Amino acid sequence: EKLTFTPSYYTFLSPNDGFSTFQGLNLKLAYDDSSLWGDSGFALNPWVQVLFELENKAGNGSDEGIYYEVGIAPSFTVGPVGVSVPITAGFGSNDFYGDINGNNEAFGYVSAGVNLSYTLPFIPECYGSWAINGAATYYYLGDALDDYNTAARGGSVRDGSHHEWVFSGG
Repeated sequence: EKLTFTPSYYTFLSPNDGFSTFQGLNLKLAYDDSSLWGDSGFALNPWVQVLFELENKAGNGSDEGIYYEVGIAPSFTVGPVGVSVPITAGFGSNDFYGDINGNNEAFGYVSAGVNLSYTLPFIPECYGSWAINGAATYYYLGDALDDYNTAARGGSVRDGSHHEWVFSGG
């Protein structure tokens, strides 16, 4: 009851044929460790997952490969605010990640961030549970991803830095 195994089959389609249709099998194992911490409301929420590229690419390597991910998302509450601090590392093998010179790279990225959530108590229960949330996540990108979507690879969005910030809210 504390372990959750989630198998998923993915198909990514491109309506304008910007990339070939990807198909992959993802297997995720997560552990609910909240009971280990008593009634503190704290949990580490660790997980591991592996994605097998079955047809075409999700990564940027030259052939179908395998993606591995490990992470924790410590969570707790501070008054009415829910806080989680997800930390994730992504790796690849068998050409999942490839640098601009075509070399296979094992390290993809490591990320760490903070997510804040506040339940809106003034919304009537008949409309469900509503919350406002925001997040900031820092990514350190390995050599196979630091130049992804740069001019060197035919893109124009990134400058080739190993560092990226992503902000979100809802």
